Amino acid sequence: MEGSADQTTQAISKLSMDSTTSSTADGAGAPSKNALKKELKMKQREEERRRKEEEKAKQAPKATSQKAVAADDEDMDPTQYFENRLKYLAAEKAKGENPYPHKFAVSMSIPEYIEKYGGLNNGDHVEDAQVSLAGRIMSKRSSSSKLFFYDLHGEDYKVQVMADASKSGLDEAEFSKLHANTKRGDIVGVTGFPGKTKRGELSIFPRSFILLSHCLHMMPRKAENVNAKIVYDCTEMESFNNVKQWLSEIDRYANDSVCKLLIGNKNDMVESKVVSTETGKALADELGIPFLETSAKDSINVEQAFLTIAGEIKKRMGSQPNANNTSGSGTVQMKGQPILQNNGGCCSSS
Repeated sequence: MEGSADQTTQAISKLSMDSTTSSTADGAGAPSKNALKKELKMKQREEERRRKEEEKAKQAPKATSQKAVAADDEDMDPTQYFENRLKYLAAEKAKGENPYPHKFAVSMSIPEYIEKYGGLNNGDHVEDAQVSLAGRIMSKRSSSSKLFFYDLHGEDYKVQVMADASKSGLDEAEFSKLHANTKRGDIVGVTGFPGKTKRGELSIFPRSFILLSHCLHMMPRKAENVNAKIVYDCTEMESFNNVKQWLSEIDRYANDSVCKLLIGNKNDMVESKVVSTETGKALADELGIPFLETSAKDSINVEQAFLTIAGEIKKRMGSQPNANNTSGSGTVQMKGQPILQNNGGCCSSS
């Protein structure tokens, strides 16, 4: 207190001398003590304002940089995205960091995790359990700079990762940097405890989150309001056997609300038919999707196939709150030669 009082007294004395000199030069009288105090307070406030502005200016570039890095780069040119990822990896190596950890111990697979903890009640957390999962990130969302959500895929199954800064053991800057540089397509290792969100989404809540392999190229975005006609050849058993694989590709790259229709084509070729109607119908029932047999050659059930998928879309859109939003609509047709052959694809867009 004494030091502060002395500083104030000295400041007033200095200000008084400066003002007296100035007033004498102007031919005016010396200012009053109250005037000196007011002038001192104004100078102090001005100095405080200037100091805050300088601090704000120093922090602004950092905040802007973090926001730019935190963005998922979805609107960036794919070539630029690739170059940025290479630069990031080069910078990490230059700092002595290893962007490709050699090992990560997985305690269970994602299907095993779902089987073991899928029965938890909504909002339940098993914080005394520790589980390590690894997989590829196919979706990334953020609620804030302190809370990120990922869809972690492995062996045709997925589980949500709910990364909370308060449970990560990292400070806010480290947490933000880690998740800003985590992109869709990256392979990660997650160690944490199991639980379900209040809405019933089975999740893992990481205490450790490690980037194992960076996806250098931009992943394709999931399309909205897509309908998929999965077409197999009734005369080719291997084509029929690929249906589940084709469906897994749809689930991986399309939105969860995609409408599906299983179609057995070439049903006019009775003598060559190796996949019976009953077998195709049984698979469709197992998958929970409608089924039709068609003949493109004889135009059998071709129109009915489009009417069926239109009916499914209408039912699906009627059950959604944003049913009028049809942006990003499209059709995916899964068909063609067996996957193991190189001379044919399994899908074409229309």
